Amino acid sequence: MLRSLRSDDLEISCRPDWLIAFAQDFQHRFTSLLGYSFREMPIPLALALLDPKSQLKNAILTKPDMELLFSPYDIKRLEGYSKNMIDFHVIMDMLPAVSKLFFTKRLGMDMSPAQCSILLAMGLQYKTVDDISMDLNLPVNQLLALFAKSMRKVVRFLRDLQTKDAQSEISAKISGKSAPPKKSAPIAQDYEDPVEEDQNGDDANGDDNDESEEPHPSVVASGKKSPKKVHQEAIEDLLSEKVPTTVSVKRTIIDSGDAAIKFRKTGGGRGRGRGGRGRGRGGRGN
Repeated sequence: MLRSLRSDDLEISCRPDWLIAFAQDFQHRFTSLLGYSFREMPIPLALALLDPKSQLKNAILTKPDMELLFSPYDIKRLEGYSKNMIDFHVIMDMLPAVSKLFFTKRLGMDMSPAQCSILLAMGLQYKTVDDISMDLNLPVNQLLALFAKSMRKVVRFLRDLQTKDAQSEISAKISGKSAPPKKSAPIAQDYEDPVEEDQNGDDANGDDNDESEEPHPSVVASGKKSPKKVHQEAIEDLLSEKVPTTVSVKRTIIDSGDAAIKFRKTGGGRGRGRGGRGRGRGGRGN
């Protein structure tokens, strides 16, 4: 319909891609108005204006965009219709979005002129199947068969889109796991093991303190050792002493005769004596 002219002689030159942007804007607005002002427009004329075979290219539909337009239940309904499990009335609410995506070149697929006409009339002009059958001179059964075939193409495209996105996510995770960890830059200050610090920290600190701290001049003059030096020598003497590995325990053997005597002197003898007294008193009573 339109053709860009040479504008080299103009003071303000136009962008070379202005015609493509104009055609894309026309497609977007015309597909939205087909259900209102242009609803009674003949199907062949509307199809010629949209021109499905044109070379205009838009960005192909992505998974985030698909998730904004269709829910997982919508995809299930489309699959059910493509498998002849449900009637076409169940997916009528999705036809405007599907038709607009197709005619704006976002699905990246081609259809026959009959399929394009049916999709335009049902999805954009909101016509009934009987009206479309009269306009296109097609039986209703043949019309619905062509429509089901076009929906199978749409479902196949959406499923391939989900599969490719899942494969890219899996490959990204695998590549992230297999990649070697990045080496951090070396630190200028040396790092010491905390376990070694606990084991050797006291001795190292003690030696450093002894070497760094000098005794008072009065202590050096008197010839006496500093208290810290005396304390350290006492600890070294204690550590140098050998700790006995065996312990001797004294054992006393008690004779049986001595044990019997001790038992009589304590409680055993008293109990027997009291018993004897009781028996004697009992004899007196008798």
